[in-house]
Amino acid sequence: MEKNQQTMQLTVGLIRRAVSGEREAQDELLRIYEPFHDSLLVYAEAGLDGCIHHETREDWKSMVQMRMLQAIQTRWRSLL
Repeated sequence: MEKNQQTMQLTVGLIRRAVSGEREAQDELLRIYEPFHDSLLVYAEAGLDGCIHHETREDWKSMVQMRMLQAIQTRWRSLL
């Protein structure tokens, strides 16, 4: 999905629904931000075969997503 398509999916209505606690809206926000989270948490590692392998730290990704949901519930509420 291209960046412009992702941005167009991020609407004020979606944000308001997520702030109010609607789980489907929160899941949609996480889906929209997932490529960004992946890009932050990917690392390259040389394997025993000499090839470079790219891995995502899934445990850190979960922590980032949980923190994002917490920020949506607390900080975004005051901005709307």
